[in-house]
Amino acid sequence: ERADEGQKYHLGLELTNLGFKVIHRMDLRREALPHMKQLIQEWDETCDLCVFDRGMVLYIEVLRGNRALTVAAAVGQRLPVHATASGKLFLAYLPVDQLDIILSESLNSYTDNTITSPDDLREQLKKIRDQGYAVDYEEYEPGVWAVAAPIFNRSGNVIAAIGGPSPMSRMTPERVSKIVQAFIEAAKAISHRMGYSQ
Repeated sequence: ERADEGQKYHLGLELTNLGFKVIHRMDLRREALPHMKQLIQEWDETCDLCVFDRGMVLYIEVLRGNRALTVAAAVGQRLPVHATASGKLFLAYLPVDQLDIILSESLNSYTDNTITSPDDLREQLKKIRDQGYAVDYEEYEPGVWAVAAPIFNRSGNVIAAIGGPSPMSRMTPERVSKIVQAFIEAAKAISHRMGYSQ
């Protein structure tokens, strides 16, 4: 009987934690949506919102542009952290011990551009932290470029990433530069709404 009560208590805690996660993600989504819509209006490219969940990138919102050729994940889809812009962003801000665990496992190759060397990836993660955003040049899917910028909470922790995948064929250096800046500004605005004040 005690074991049953203990199991019930443990399950109750898990459900409570799950409930808090769901509420938190609803708040995050509500604050992010206006900025995602603005990015689509400005650039007519897909915009997504994702979180780091059990070592993977989990997409919690995806808005598509109006172009005939678009690239987009689906809500609920999980993608690898080492081969996506949002994933590399999460890795860049992880505590060292957690990062070490992830990088101790085999890094699968998806394209010729996927980074599968832990040392090379660590080098890129440092650069991502320094510049404040991540990009993916055909590292998960051939012909696809993506950007991601971090969303912080009031404690200064990265809680999500706002990102945008696009066909490489549309990504001129000038367009890349402008889109990157637009996503950084959107991420800063959402972070402010989530209580981040730095």
